[in-house]
Amino acid sequence: KHSGTIEIPGGSSKLFFRIEAEDASGHISYLPCEPYELNFGPGEDFELYINEFLASNSTTNTDEAGEYDDWLEVYNAGPDPVWLGDKYLSDNFDNTDKWQFPDYTIQPEEYLLVWCDEDQEQGPFHTNFKISADGEELGIFNTASTGFAPIDTLSFGEQTTDISYGRDPDAGVNWIFYESPTPGISNMLSASSEP
Repeated sequence: KHSGTIEIPGGSSKLFFRIEAEDASGHISYLPCEPYELNFGPGEDFELYINEFLASNSTTNTDEAGEYDDWLEVYNAGPDPVWLGDKYLSDNFDNTDKWQFPDYTIQPEEYLLVWCDEDQEQGPFHTNFKISADGEELGIFNTASTGFAPIDTLSFGEQTTDISYGRDPDAGVNWIFYESPTPGISNMLSASSEP
């Protein structure tokens, strides 16, 4: 067995390699025949965040069909627009491409509301999964060419009806419960409860 280390140039996201072997007679073989492409991470950084979510919606807000459904809010905290059409949302880290975003560009400082209701026929921002109020995982994942590299992920515990869970402040590292959820707008406009 042989091992080695390859230094990756900064900002790169792909590595092409193959192994060359030469025997005592001078015969050379390659494995694989064509260079293998390895994607190990996104080539650019995105400031996309799951900023807030409500896993048990009874009276807070309704979707286009008038239904009180689970939702999450995606926030673009970066200075540039980000096209979402090649990115994914999931509630299962073992199935990162569970739901693909539609052809949509989220603008800087925009708060995008996504309904997690298993009712995709109701519109482009309705996912094929619901959020479990018992606790689970949520994540935004990058393109297939990056191996669905995580952009933003979290694991959370049990949730309470009509009390959302979100970042404090927007795009921050601390998560708290919001007694007055703020779907589609800044979390800073709500009175919060204890972390």
